[in-house]
Amino acid sequence: MSLVTSNSELLDRLIADMAADHASFVAIVEAMLSSSFDSVIMSDGYGFIQCWNERAAKLFGYEEEEVRTLVLTDLVPVRYRRRHSAAIADMNHEGSVSFDGKDFALGSACVSGLHKNGTEIPVNIRIGSYRAKSGAAHHVAFIQRAGERTYSGSD
Repeated sequence: MSLVTSNSELLDRLIADMAADHASFVAIVEAMLSSSFDSVIMSDGYGFIQCWNERAAKLFGYEEEEVRTLVLTDLVPVRYRRRHSAAIADMNHEGSVSFDGKDFALGSACVSGLHKNGTEIPVNIRIGSYRAKSGAAHHVAFIQRAGERTYSGSD
């Protein structure tokens, strides 16, 4: 067996190994979501939340079953919702988005999130996008409360 030389090669091998095994794919995604130090939110191109991890639920104050009724704009303060909707449209069209001159795909940006109780939460966010075979856009956001310590490996 040869060594994997890049993330792309690793993903290609992983996808090939799981091509006929949907249950394995689901298990891997669930393992990544549950073990992430970040809050992770996955959405479709319309802003409907497809899934999120427990850290995201705690950060925004929602229960697991409530996720099915949420859209991303529910997590954004009202004064930013128009800009947020425009940013989603840009991501769907361009594949990336910038906010106040900061490209979310290249680095994290500090923005305000909205807790269920109405409290604003300063968060650092980084977003990745991909297109399904059907052409539909999907987005993945990695979020940390601003000022929260990231894992350094020395803990």
